[in-house]
Amino acid sequence: MKTLIAFLLLLSTYAHSQSTLVPQERQSIIGTWVIDNETNNKWLFTANNTCVWKLNEETLDLFTYSISSEFSSNGVEHTYLKLIKINNSNEIYEYAINSINNNKMTLETFEPKLSYISFTKQ
Repeated sequence: MKTLIAFLLLLSTYAHSQSTLVPQERQSIIGTWVIDNETNNKWLFTANNTCVWKLNEETLDLFTYSISSEFSSNGVEHTYLKLIKINNSNEIYEYAINSINNNKMTLETFEPKLSYISFTKQ
């Protein structure tokens, strides 16, 4: 009986810690995103985890990207976007994904101060 209870507790912990948002957000992020009020500033996310920053259709920077998540103590899942510059792996940008769907995305930055970047999918 003790073994069964321990197994059920382990199973519920494992199921609780599995992300439901990350696979959805990995799919939703693929495409070209235009920064709101900056129509010439675009971020292109590909299915092979590459992000291209473009300004006036010229490539500014290339990154690899990943999406991960953490669960808060109350069980709420928070997702994060991490960009690592391809030609300088020491240059890393991290954002909280405030919201994302098939049309809109809002990223939250913490440094140098709290701010939001809003995008519309092209």
